[in-house]
Amino acid sequence: MVSSITDSFDSALNRWAVDIADPKPGEHLLDIGAGVGPSSLVAAHRGVQVTALEPSRFMRAGLSLRNRIANGPIRVVAGSVESIPLQNEVVDVAIAVNSFHHWQDRSKGLAEIHRVMKPAGRLYL
Repeated sequence: MVSSITDSFDSALNRWAVDIADPKPGEHLLDIGAGVGPSSLVAAHRGVQVTALEPSRFMRAGLSLRNRIANGPIRVVAGSVESIPLQNEVVDVAIAVNSFHHWQDRSKGLAEIHRVMKPAGRLYL
């Protein structure tokens, strides 16, 4: 019972986060600490180009499986916010849902996000 309540809350939270960030079709969204991808999947279904950044190989495996089942175009990448494996200025929107507290070095993470964001990019923590 408790698990189903928390799953429902998490699902609503991830939809809400994507709604607030409001990425447009064709924009590039970086989902920082994507976990098994609830936010990534919501954004991808809206026509957004999604890169899901996740340090845990177990979470990446779960996300990759969910992405395949949904025929999703999500790019799942290994890494942390402190060292984002993307080129400079390629991200339109970055979100971090339930992951900020896991960052090892918040200053370095924010600097990395700034590096990969386009000049008019938007960040939602």
